[in-house]
Amino acid sequence: MHVKYILQRLFAAQDYALMLLNRDIQLEADFFVKIWNNASVRQVIDGGANSFFKFVNNQPGQVQASIKYPDLASGDFDSITDESMRLLKESSNQCKIILTEDQDETDFTKGLKVLHNYIHSNATSPKLKSVIVICESSGRLDQVIGNLNTLHKNRFLEDSPHSAQVYMLSSESLCWLLPANQQSAIVFEKDDPGFTCGVIPFVGPTTYSSTGLKWDLTPDMLCNFGGLISTNNIVVERTVEIVSNDKPSVFTVELHPHDYIL
Repeated sequence: MHVKYILQRLFAAQDYALMLLNRDIQLEADFFVKIWNNASVRQVIDGGANSFFKFVNNQPGQVQASIKYPDLASGDFDSITDESMRLLKESSNQCKIILTEDQDETDFTKGLKVLHNYIHSNATSPKLKSVIVICESSGRLDQVIGNLNTLHKNRFLEDSPHSAQVYMLSSESLCWLLPANQQSAIVFEKDDPGFTCGVIPFVGPTTYSSTGLKWDLTPDMLCNFGGLISTNNIVVERTVEIVSNDKPSVFTVELHPHDYIL
């Protein structure tokens, strides 16, 4: 079973934005260059600019020349280096640099709002179907939890035709939010047992009905922190269906290196 099929659908058309957070890029280099260059909008969040230029400088000269510059850079800019800021300002495509000083929100949350406004304010901007956020799910726990909180908060921004599903992509996993009171169908490539996954109720106690998992969930199972949580579950069918009750939840699935070959 290949999660690659999900990635192929996400990146099949240039109808997505790619957002880079302040972590080193650990994706396969060829894969990152391809999805970065094909994105409709490319955005770096504060120190994500450092990560971008570090990645570019580590590539062969011919590859460096092919990598497109960011369209947007945002954050409170307490992490970006002077050199990265200089390069953004001197970029030939005139990267739009937006200072977001509000300390009650993370740069990631503010970055989604910046992207939302950017799409709204540009009549020629394409309608985005998804926002792919390059981040890592390890490291500082407070940052990881903050990213997951932003994933939940983004649903309040989805109030227009320009709304888009947000996915968090790391070197080892892909995750996104399953809305409350909806049936979600997650289609994999073929019927082979395979990948570890999880359905995580961060918001509070809730119930589900599922098919396609080794340990399916039923409405009599109350899921919450301090009780039952469906982690380390396994995808066993081509299509996984999950009916969420009254709370949104995070669905996460592991990735393997061969999934990055598109």
